[in-house]
Amino acid sequence: MKRGTYVLVQRTGFVPYFLSAWHDEEDTWDHLRSRALVLDGDTARRIQRALHAKNPFAPLPVEIESAT
Repeated sequence: MKRGTYVLVQRTGFVPYFLSAWHDEEDTWDHLRSRALVLDGDTARRIQRALHAKNPFAPLPVEIESAT
């Protein structure tokens, strides 16, 4: 992934949810992109892997998307 800024998104059927806060034990999702955490590529991938490891069989995967 090239340098830039990214957000983590979990797409649902109607409204996408963006990661707005993340801690090792708790994460918060918000439907407003303006409140999403803006991350560099390495951090976004690290958090994405941690979220997938926490719930490997989640029906809706967490995706990385450009913040611009």
